[in-house]
Amino acid sequence: MNYCHHHQWLQSALARYDSALADDPSLIEAWYARGHILCQLDRYEEAIASYNYALTLAPDDDIDDIKDARDWVVCLMQYHSQPMLTPQLATALVQQAIAKLCRHQCVSAVEIIESLQLMGISLVHSSELVTFVPLAFGRVFLQRTEIVFSPHLVWVNPTTHQETVVLLADQILYEAAYNLARQWMETNTHMDVLLPLASLSSEVEAVTQALNQGLSMKGSQFSSPRACLVQLTRVENSE
Repeated sequence: MNYCHHHQWLQSALARYDSALADDPSLIEAWYARGHILCQLDRYEEAIASYNYALTLAPDDDIDDIKDARDWVVCLMQYHSQPMLTPQLATALVQQAIAKLCRHQCVSAVEIIESLQLMGISLVHSSELVTFVPLAFGRVFLQRTEIVFSPHLVWVNPTTHQETVVLLADQILYEAAYNLARQWMETNTHMDVLLPLASLSSEVEAVTQALNQGLSMKGSQFSSPRACLVQLTRVENSE
């Protein structure tokens, strides 16, 4: 991704929307799109103001979408002003990743990461989200099996191939994804989202393949999943 060219494109798009709104300030779509552009330019207060103006013009059917966009900008302001993630912020990031993963299931992980970055999420957190969300949802989906999963994950540096082992319970984004998936599973809600996300897990894929071959997974132990932190590849797992 060429961020210099992208920034220039954003500035050009902003100028076009400003020009259109100068001619006709009642263009709801222009105020809404202008908010998106300003958010990507990290001009958060201006983005919120643009969304707020759109809300004064919007019909009832559009209000929820505009409010969601505005609330995400508020979340980004907190995200970039705090040195560490809070559980509330982590859950908000997980929900954004869920939306991207569900909407673009045929898109590569790297493209999802880039899309999350464009929303204002850091490269490291974007990589973690694309790794942790399918892993967590897959494990919740498989929680009633008697499979033993590793409590660790291995990050692999894509350049040096150096490996770093982390405890999943210490990873706030993994914990946020796991808790959300467990809540949905226990309340039997959002299953239309939970199941597709779980299917992205290579652990679920491995179990499905084994069962289709007539193999018993009882007592099976899975080794630690591995993933590249920056240029993510699919989380891989071996029994």
